[in-house]
Amino acid sequence: ALSTLVIAEDSSFTRSAHWVIRTSDLNQTVEFSKQVLGMRVLRHEENDEPCPITCNGDSATAWSKTMIGTVTEDEGYALEVTYNYGVEKYPRGTGLTSFYIMVDDLEASIKASWALGYPVKKSPTINGQATSIG
Repeated sequence: ALSTLVIAEDSSFTRSAHWVIRTSDLNQTVEFSKQVLGMRVLRHEENDEPCPITCNGDSATAWSKTMIGTVTEDEGYALEVTYNYGVEKYPRGTGLTSFYIMVDDLEASIKASWALGYPVKKSPTINGQATSIG
């Protein structure tokens, strides 16, 4: 589970190609990404064999990879959402715990987060304005 997600209106961060997060509920994660972060599904892949690398966790199951972002992967940042079939929960502290995403309308993202049942608390950490969803 993601413990902190900072949403900011500041573009001074260096761009990553993509980050990998694991989810135990792919549909819920995709909906949050669409409604709160303004992202869209860029591509989706199904894999019948367990993943040979550890960023997906230690799961000997079939898995899927869903790339989400605001533009195509060659144009900008993408988030790789990994879903390991049959895994209902991940132990805290075994994956990515926080990351930053810029949004166009901070207040709209906060409202969308609340509407989906994710409480938001403001934390002045980036140019005096940032929001942590936690």
